[in-house]
Amino acid sequence: MFDSWSPNTIAGINLIFSVASTVFMAILTFLGLQFIASPKIRIDMFVNGIKRRQLFTEEKAIITFRLKNVGHFYAKPAASYIRLFINFDSNFEVFVARYGSVLEHETSDVHLGKNNSKYLYITTPEGGIQLFYGEGTEDVEVDVQAPKYPSAYKIWVPALCDSGGLGRHEFKISVVENPLSR
Repeated sequence: MFDSWSPNTIAGINLIFSVASTVFMAILTFLGLQFIASPKIRIDMFVNGIKRRQLFTEEKAIITFRLKNVGHFYAKPAASYIRLFINFDSNFEVFVARYGSVLEHETSDVHLGKNNSKYLYITTPEGGIQLFYGEGTEDVEVDVQAPKYPSAYKIWVPALCDSGGLGRHEFKISVVENPLSR
């Protein structure tokens, strides 16, 4: 039966099987990626409710960090038990942080951290913040006082969850001379 097939017919069948097996492996790989995907979050910073990066010297402000689960194009895993280490340059005065779904948790336990920073450890009594894709954002508000001297300062937020690291999110904030203090 196969003796009468031309070489072109055999090559065509071989091509069909190759394409089919490649498509099948691509589908399996895509499905596998969905099961092993790590969560992905975005953190935005707001100063006194505005997405800006400037403070006046010695200005008291509320810096809000807005967390959102942005997922991947191939998977949208939940970010469970998120813990944050909110680091400020040592020239900032850090007072208190409020967090939770309705800002029901609070901490004023400021620690000294790496690079001589001041940091707050953010977690909930249940073990951490929960973020699900498509479910909105979670805010962490921190009351601070800006440094005395004008300069560019760094704020950085390493984030962890139960399935590993969520990255180090870095922000630069400009502190400028307050024109009213002259």
